[in-house]
Amino acid sequence: MRFRLRTLLIAVAIIPPILAPVSVWVWRKIQDANQISTEPGYLGMIPDESSNNVTVLQVRKGGPADIGGLLPNDVITHVNGQPCPTLDAFDGLYGEATVGSRLKLTVARNGASRTLIVRLGKRPGHS
Repeated sequence: MRFRLRTLLIAVAIIPPILAPVSVWVWRKIQDANQISTEPGYLGMIPDESSNNVTVLQVRKGGPADIGGLLPNDVITHVNGQPCPTLDAFDGLYGEATVGSRLKLTVARNGASRTLIVRLGKRPGHS
C-alpha cells in the first residue's frame, strides 16, 4: 500500500508541469476557433475581365495577393486544388473564403506553373 501511495504522490507532483504546455496549446486552439471570422476575405487583386481565363490585371500594393507573391499577368489556374478556368469559377471558389483563410493558388507565369499560398485579409477601410 505504501508503494502505491508514494507512486501516486509522485505522479501528482510530476504530471501537471509536464501537461501545462499541452493545456496552453489546447486553450489557444479553442480561442482561435472562437475567433473565426465569417467576413468575406480580401485578396487585393483586380482580374482582367476581358480575358477568357483568370488573368491578374493589377495587384494592390501591400495587400494579401502582393504579400503572397501574385504578380500582374499571372494566370490563376487552380484555387485550393480546384480548377478555375473562368472568372465565374474563380469567384465561386474565392467567394467562400473568409478573413484569415489561406488560399493555395496555382498560377501560370512565363510558361511555368507556380504554387502560392495567400492568406486573405480584411478589406481596407473595414474594421
